[in-house]
Amino acid sequence: MSQERRRRSRLPWANLEAKIKIKKSLFASTWLDVRPFDFSVLGVGLKTTQPFEKGDVIVISFRLALDMGEIVLDDLPGIIRHKVDKAGMYSYGVEFDASAKITNKEETRQQLDRIEAILRKHAEIVDRIKP
Repeated sequence: MSQERRRRSRLPWANLEAKIKIKKSLFASTWLDVRPFDFSVLGVGLKTTQPFEKGDVIVISFRLALDMGEIVLDDLPGIIRHKVDKAGMYSYGVEFDASAKITNKEETRQQLDRIEAILRKHAEIVDRIKP
């Protein structure tokens, strides 16, 4: 059994969608859908076929769909801290870049907290209804 090294536990993703910005050239970029598999205010776990290396800085956008609207968080920088390659499908542990201006904005911190709180409630409900 591996020892947990995270400072905060990550939560199941629920209806959380994520995209990573991929730079195509100096002035062009495109967004790639990725699959988040856990989330905390400090980072996220992502699965994709796009290769990255540990230490790479990526830009992520999130959308959490809710019954009464959605929470959107755009252009959040993250650093690849962990990588697992399984036959061309990569799992990454991404830490949000605490040194970035956007990460330290009060509005961004509140959005991260809201997403984490909603996912935590979702996880608690799922755990209660499991047989």
